[in-house]
Amino acid sequence: MADTMEIDGVAESHIHAVRELLPEAYLQQFLAKDIRPDTRTFSEVRNMKINEKGPIATCNGSARVELGRTCVVAGVTLSAEEFPPGTEEPEGQLRVQLELGQVCSSRFESRT
Repeated sequence: MADTMEIDGVAESHIHAVRELLPEAYLQQFLAKDIRPDTRTFSEVRNMKINEKGPIATCNGSARVELGRTCVVAGVTLSAEEFPPGTEEPEGQLRVQLELGQVCSSRFESRT
């Protein structure tokens, strides 16, 4: 991880401060070395795991994907209505709901 690397003479204990106070300079150091802050090359991808059995039993379909240290859980629920013969079918609707908890980022606040 970047927190254990030394970047152009910056001590390990100061890397976090450099990353926070001078983000552009911090990232430029990695660009110059053709690596990412997590030490992967630009052509390397993170390890990915896809859960084959849906983790959400109340959904018609669901999946859990892990990409590096990031985990995403998605669920899909489908409902359809039938219309009586001879009636004009209205246009369909697609509703998307996204729930991001505070644990995802400090930018998301808990709402009840």
